[in-house]
Amino acid sequence: MGKMKHVMIDIETMASSRDAAVISIGLAEFIPETCTIARVLEVRNTLEVQMDLGRRFDPGTMEWWLRQSPAAQKQLLNAPRFTNAAAMMTKVYEFLHEISSSQWDLGLWAKGPSFDLVICRDLAEQVKVKWKGHYSREYCVRTILALAKSYGWDDILAMAPEVAHGALSDAVHQANQVMAVMKRLRQ
Repeated sequence: MGKMKHVMIDIETMASSRDAAVISIGLAEFIPETCTIARVLEVRNTLEVQMDLGRRFDPGTMEWWLRQSPAAQKQLLNAPRFTNAAAMMTKVYEFLHEISSSQWDLGLWAKGPSFDLVICRDLAEQVKVKWKGHYSREYCVRTILALAKSYGWDDILAMAPEVAHGALSDAVHQANQVMAVMKRLRQ
């Protein structure tokens, strides 16, 4: 096994179930030791593709999206958008594989893994694309933020994304929060 590589994943969906329609996925590779974002990827799918796959659209989630900022709504529908879910998930797999060819050296982070990573894995399986990652290497941003709260690190908790509910913006933001907590713990 090599040195652990870390990738933050954030998704935007049209429901909160395992079979939710996935509209965008943001990924940010981050290096905790240097507090840097190494590379990023954002992929989007059309609503029509997700509907054709039978992915879930929840009215409550769709109403929630209507209450979000225009910037968040715009990011959700920005071009380019894949018109094929298998192609979108293949791009995600390739990005993760470029970072680490081994699932044992790849730490996948999310807020939280039981949402973002479960839904990504479900979509990948549905469209017959291999999922890159292993459940034993999944990490939760919420745990790190609870630790920051217990230490009273309000400055870290107050950090905000460029665009709340933009998949890539949220992934970068969450990676920055995790790195800030790790840095402070090392001091």
